[in-house]
Amino acid sequence: LEEVLEVARKGREISEKARRISEDSADNAALE
Repeated sequence: LEEVLEVARKGREISEKARRISEDSADNAALE
């Protein structure tokens, strides 16, 4: 059970990072 929670937490962190990166990319594209 611990491992499952750890994997789920990592998956959430990765999707958070991915969303931030795509938001940053959109901001950068708007600036150019």
